Amino acid sequence: MTKSIRWFLVVGIAALAIFAARQLTLPWFQAPGSLTICVDGSNQVLQSTDAKFAECIERNAKLFLEKDYAESKDLAKSFLTILVAILVASITFSEKVVDIHSARRVPLAGMLVCWFLLLVAIVMTGSGLASMALAAGYAAYYAGANFRHLESHAVLLFIGGCFSFGVAMLALIVSGAVSLLDKRQSALDLKSSADAQDAAVNDLLDLDAEGG
Repeated sequence: MTKSIRWFLVVGIAALAIFAARQLTLPWFQAPGSLTICVDGSNQVLQSTDAKFAECIERNAKLFLEKDYAESKDLAKSFLTILVAILVASITFSEKVVDIHSARRVPLAGMLVCWFLLLVAIVMTGSGLASMALAAGYAAYYAGANFRHLESHAVLLFIGGCFSFGVAMLALIVSGAVSLLDKRQSALDLKSSADAQDAAVNDLLDLDAEGG
């Protein structure tokens, strides 16, 4: 690979990362619009001109803070803890899974992909948690804002983080399986080589005995 192609790849990846970061954080810097309708507990759609509209949006905001935000926050924090623990453990015990210094490209690439995707999952989950916190701020202090838009953004980030985590675990399993098969094959080759050497030594001893 020539130097110019490498630089092109580096610039392309950097541009893609900047674009992805901008798309992930764009809703944070856009003020949500005001609600014009509200669905109450009986699934009745209320317009902003209705007398019970203010009561409806206050009730929905309170429900969001007590249920959606509280449960999502706890789940996201637990998931972040698991992600960080797995990332640290996989790096600490990487030599047990894959011999970094002598591994073939497939298991080595699998480990690198696993670490990268775990980092992506951590970033996406943390970003989703930030979106939920921002939505909670609007719900608490400006219930008339369309904070559900930020909640939808957070849900997409959580789903992306879960998907990234799943693929990372698949890459780790494949990497470990290939590495295990390589070690088994190396052990068999070493045993075959030792048996061949023993057979050669025995043949030489037999020849010496016959010559004597």
